[in-house]
Amino acid sequence: MFKKWYLWSVLCFSALQIFCSQNEYNTDFYEALGAETLKEFAVKSGLDSGEDVKRLYPYIKNAKVILEIGAGYGRAASFIEKGMSEFATLYLCENVPSFVKELETVFSDPIFVLNKDFRELDEKAFLKEKPDLILWMWSGLFDFAYEEQEEAFKTLKKLLAPHGHLVVDLPCHSSVTNSTHVVNSSIEGEEINIRNGDIVYIGFFLSLERMKKLIEKAGFKLDKIETYKPPNTDRERAQYFLVIENE
Repeated sequence: MFKKWYLWSVLCFSALQIFCSQNEYNTDFYEALGAETLKEFAVKSGLDSGEDVKRLYPYIKNAKVILEIGAGYGRAASFIEKGMSEFATLYLCENVPSFVKELETVFSDPIFVLNKDFRELDEKAFLKEKPDLILWMWSGLFDFAYEEQEEAFKTLKKLLAPHGHLVVDLPCHSSVTNSTHVVNSSIEGEEINIRNGDIVYIGFFLSLERMKKLIEKAGFKLDKIETYKPPNTDRERAQYFLVIENE
């Protein structure tokens, strides 16, 4: 009975994807999940230490304008703030209502909260210059369906200043929790579901091959890939360093 109900729920969500942005479902998931549960996930994944951000301090220190995509409750931002120049500006883009409220409570000038989907951003969102460093941490790319991921990269290219860097941080595998259900697996990657009560998170984990295709299609060049393991975990993560092609 449970299997039939679960399969039916997956089919319903898949059908609704035709009419609505995939990421809108995951916004509801994060709102229902809440900051405290995400903080627990951060501890379990070793990211509460800020290891993913600290590895990027050489880039953060030299950046004039930094944009973090999907800032959540501010986990990465708190470490970015410690590593950035006193003359730098940091923008935190987030559209989950409870997370936005927390960010606006914790951070202030020269840190600004952008309450919107980053795909709606343009140059007018920034006070003076476009960001020369864009950070997309903690697997945020996987919130988007495959067709949306290509659109996302193209948007980020438009936002990035010439000679800037985009860094995308992702796990090297999709087994993120014991409640993960692999719905579909192919050469492109894995589509997974994670259930929280009545709300389902739908994620799209990329294969390395697909990641490289997306990077190339968007007009980026892969500068390098660095792998690491956060403290107290054996789960490997990768950081993709991208620059704009032909610069």
